[in-house]
Amino acid sequence: MKTEEHTAGTILQLGGYFTQAVYLHGQVGCELERRIGYYRGRLNGGWYLAYFEEKPGPFQFELQGYSQLSGGVERGHLPVNVGKPDVEQRARSEGFLDIEKAKNNFVQNKFTAHGSSRLAKVIPVGDADDNVEMHFPPGSGIPQWKLAPNVKLKARIVGKFSYEQKWSGGYN
Repeated sequence: MKTEEHTAGTILQLGGYFTQAVYLHGQVGCELERRIGYYRGRLNGGWYLAYFEEKPGPFQFELQGYSQLSGGVERGHLPVNVGKPDVEQRARSEGFLDIEKAKNNFVQNKFTAHGSSRLAKVIPVGDADDNVEMHFPPGSGIPQWKLAPNVKLKARIVGKFSYEQKWSGGYN
């Protein structure tokens, strides 16, 4: 799969996994790979930083824990745990967390569309290896959430960065 070319300011509708900008700030490609849980070299072709311009509602995202839980699955990583319950599914079945309360708290108190806590996404540039097993080794443990299936939110491309280049800009 090849990534489309984008310029700063381009508005896209994005889905999938996201985190907060503060966990990406000042990092080069290899560190982003380690933090997010991409295989080494995944960002060799560079990467885009996108800021979400809107926050998801409580029913528009899934809790996924931290990036050391590939796919949000405890004690395991893709593909071994494909089909096993993720953080949110386990919380619902085991009752250790009030999911609705937690999601409302994130929406009201943690998710922002400005500042260092704003929602952000790294988009790799170039061709993706179709070997899913390699794509998502354990990350170093930054918070991650996933937009629900079929949910896409408005996001703005902040810039395109080379593997060696740090993003050290502002949060606007």
